[in-house]
Amino acid sequence: MTALRPAEWVRTSEAPVAQQVRSARRAIARADARRRHGSVEAALEATVVSVPKPAQRTVSRRARPPFRVVAFSSYPLHPGTAGGQLRGLHLSAALAAEHDIEVEIISTSTEPSQVGVHEPAPGVRETTIGFTADHLIRDTALRLPSGPVSITDISLALMWAGLPELVSVIDRITDDATAAVLVQPYLAPAVLARAAGLPIVADEHNDEWELKSDMLPRTDGGRWLLQRVDDIERAAVEHAALVTATTQADLASLDHRYHLPDLQAVIPNGVDTAQIEFVAGGDRARRKVAVADEFGLDRHHPIVLFVGSGHGPNIDAGRHIVRTAATLPDVQFVLVGRHSTALGLRRLPSNVHPLGVVSDETLELLLGGCDVALNPMEGGSGSNLKLLSYLAAGLPVVSSPVGARGIDAGVAGVLTRELDELGNGIAALLAEDGVERSHAGRDYVIAHCDWATIGARFVSLCRDSVLS
Repeated sequence: MTALRPAEWVRTSEAPVAQQVRSARRAIARADARRRHGSVEAALEATVVSVPKPAQRTVSRRARPPFRVVAFSSYPLHPGTAGGQLRGLHLSAALAAEHDIEVEIISTSTEPSQVGVHEPAPGVRETTIGFTADHLIRDTALRLPSGPVSITDISLALMWAGLPELVSVIDRITDDATAAVLVQPYLAPAVLARAAGLPIVADEHNDEWELKSDMLPRTDGGRWLLQRVDDIERAAVEHAALVTATTQADLASLDHRYHLPDLQAVIPNGVDTAQIEFVAGGDRARRKVAVADEFGLDRHHPIVLFVGSGHGPNIDAGRHIVRTAATLPDVQFVLVGRHSTALGLRRLPSNVHPLGVVSDETLELLLGGCDVALNPMEGGSGSNLKLLSYLAAGLPVVSSPVGARGIDAGVAGVLTRELDELGNGIAALLAEDGVERSHAGRDYVIAHCDWATIGARFVSLCRDSVLS
């Protein structure tokens, strides 16, 4: 394993010394902000206004086939591993599959290895722009006084004009375009300034204000940033010809806060069921032996799975699973994904096995060989792609009610329990043979959550609103 550089260790390590250093840096940044500008809020505002704003640019819209759709994302959709990436890719691919529609994606990244031009799906071309050193300095100037939360999406929305290459790419690719799709709202300010006149589809796969309300700290800086998120999301949806969300609850929440267009719809999250093998009954019991042998687990004890990215709600869910594991010593808990390396816990029970990020092949093995899957989400917005993957694979699922948002849990065979009853829910599922739930979950996903069906619905809505 390659050793971390000192600066990287201080930035990412959960060790007490690294945490103390980060806390001290934030305290110094807050004190410096107040000394220089009188308040943290004034310091954040000064950082943002230091970026020169380019003039507004109106594009000449192409109103004939082939229609050219430009999607905007604050993170790369290539190679398509996390939930938001997969959603953006599948909806883009559905548009590109139409004979009269061309699709380009403009995205940004902090990782130099992701910068460049890619083809993440057939007929879809993505140009990813890297953040400059100056932008990252400004991002740090916003983040440090505010709290220990990544805000690169918010800083992009506020300071996009400080990325000359991004401005140039937007100007070039939107020239003679037909419509814009916002994969998230954070590039809405750039689109409205440099591609004025393009009709917009705002795909709100999260209610961002609700999501950031849970994530941003209750500090002066955190509240200032949350107000900016509200401004950004308002601009995105109120300038849109079509607004889509993953759940009816999110759509209602957005409609309560903002003035949404008449054309609005639920476009749920989905999975490609053809790519997920269904395993149940005796086949699952046999696959469990392979899982146990691969990871040094006991074949005779239940194996329970949770998959989650490094997103805050997933980390919280992982910590809750760790607490539950201490009450079920005969159950083996496998934690997969970046959340499992960010739990910030000094010691884990011996029956908890964090695997970090795994390959597609390893994830397929786990989906086909574990006994039960978990989705104990306490917060967040949108719906959970991992839940759909569990169901498509035939895994019986225990979920919190929040984690099951966006689906009919009863029809899908999902057992819902409040977080403090998670252990009892696991025990209840382990007492069943699971076959009936396995088939109910797979049937539900095929009927309601397959990307082929969802994509066709999205294309139809886009034709009704912006492609004419």
